[in-house]
Amino acid sequence: MTVRTCSLTMYSTCAGGLRLLSIRECYLRDTFAGHAAYLLQMDRRLQHLYIQNNCLGPLGSRMMLKGLAANSTLEVLGLDLAHHQHLIAVFAVMWQYNLASRLVVHWHNPLGRQYAIARTSCTSSTAYLNLSWRWPQDLQLLLNTLGQCHRTKQAEIEFRPLPPPDYVLLLALALENMQYIRILELSLTIPEHHVVRVFRGLEKNRTIQRLTITHTRFTKEAVKALARVVALNTTLTVLKIELLHCGGNHWYQLKDICYGIREAMQINYFIIDLSVCVASENRASDYHIKEALRRNMVLVNEAIRFIYGWRGKTQALAFDALRYAGSLKFALEDYYGAEEDEYRVLIRDALQQLAANFIFYAGIVKSKLQCYPHTEEGRRGERTIDILDPEILTYMFRYLRLSDIVNP
Repeated sequence: MTVRTCSLTMYSTCAGGLRLLSIRECYLRDTFAGHAAYLLQMDRRLQHLYIQNNCLGPLGSRMMLKGLAANSTLEVLGLDLAHHQHLIAVFAVMWQYNLASRLVVHWHNPLGRQYAIARTSCTSSTAYLNLSWRWPQDLQLLLNTLGQCHRTKQAEIEFRPLPPPDYVLLLALALENMQYIRILELSLTIPEHHVVRVFRGLEKNRTIQRLTITHTRFTKEAVKALARVVALNTTLTVLKIELLHCGGNHWYQLKDICYGIREAMQINYFIIDLSVCVASENRASDYHIKEALRRNMVLVNEAIRFIYGWRGKTQALAFDALRYAGSLKFALEDYYGAEEDEYRVLIRDALQQLAANFIFYAGIVKSKLQCYPHTEEGRRGERTIDILDPEILTYMFRYLRLSDIVNP
């Protein structure tokens, strides 16, 4: 159950009868938190409670955490944690009761040191970060921690209006070296040359699967940099560009973007969802872009068929091309409902099947392989393939692709 308007009376009525409750954007304050924490001590049915995008201060967060500690049946509590001088008191409660395995946190623009000392005090987290008006040391610590924190998989980064060049370089390096972020929203109200530098960092990123870009003015150089991201980034699966608040003429920028990334999409086999929106409506209607997206989606479907037992060469070639691609993982998770641990096992098993049958799919042999070590050739001391163990062959073929075989 998701609630947009909530009161103490409403929560009192719902307590004891729900298993999942999400209360968002209701402007709840510490008074609500105190009463909710009291009810949590008696509630034995509620399993998931999300109180996010509200106005709880450190006192309210501490009371909710103590309510979580007193309730042994509540599996997940979602809270917002924003920068505050007394935020360390909230961390102390988290550490005292060892609540990391039951806590989901949305970080709202914390200081670098606050995020660094408490980044592992939850099971998962998201983050909103405004990088403007920070001290250089704080910015560097924040971005380094964000890039290395395995608990944070989703982030929104805002950068405006005229950052020093060193700040832009730090952001570009952080984007290039991020290890765990899967979903990223960038809001870049910065000059053209800074936008180009940030996009260069995205070219080499190998973790971000869904990228949203807003409040960014796309000049010709920025469009060229975006085209390089599309052409060189092999992990990106979903790309969304919102032009409503970008500044300048929306329609000219829309035309430049579609024309600029048209050729890049012809060599990109990984993006399966691309939208360039004006007022939340997708205007990327270029034929070449749509045809490339259709081709990429067909490739994903054939690869998934191979994972689920189809053994044709078409399916094998598709899986071979996408074996480490983010689009394959994205489709398994969003369209087939597979959790991360499940699709990792599925892909691993499919890789073993591909390696075990590599010589057949590559066309090296057309039927069952047979070796005759005691023939005349064997007596002359010639080496034959039978001296290699099948497991060794399979292990070796894991490092080859079907496209590595010339003229099969």
